[in-house]
Amino acid sequence: MVANITITYSSMSWFEQVDNELTTIVDYNFQRVYYERESGVLKPCISPRELAFRLWNNFRWRGYIDPEMNYTMPSFSDEKQVREDLMIQLWRARTSGLQDRDKMNRAKKEFRERAFATLDKSLFEMITSRYRFDFELFGYEDKRDELRALYTSSKYHDNATGIF
Repeated sequence: MVANITITYSSMSWFEQVDNELTTIVDYNFQRVYYERESGVLKPCISPRELAFRLWNNFRWRGYIDPEMNYTMPSFSDEKQVREDLMIQLWRARTSGLQDRDKMNRAKKEFRERAFATLDKSLFEMITSRYRFDFELFGYEDKRDELRALYTSSKYHDNATGIF
């Protein structure tokens, strides 16, 4: 089964992979919340509407949807309705974003800069050192040099003190 998924993904374009990832991540997270609530084993710590909002922002930060479109919180709270509403809004934002891919890429870069700006330089170096072999072994896209450059070029970074 895993081989089939790998073959399927390898034959997909990046855009198809993103479209598939949107659905997969939304389905997984909503099923998990539903299972936790229904099983009684765990009590979900967030509502379906909060989950939808968090997923929306995650996709925005990844550069998958139009960063200028805001999530409209539904008035209903039923998990299935919230999930369906989220998917409709995501597809609209994805379609809109694909009209200006550079806008999505700029938003992704801006988020990355802001996120890494919160890390102390020594912590960043420790993290990148620990995961160095993962990049090599698993062929991850290595953006460590690009991220290091943020420490000298970022508008969020104070070069005199080394603090963001």
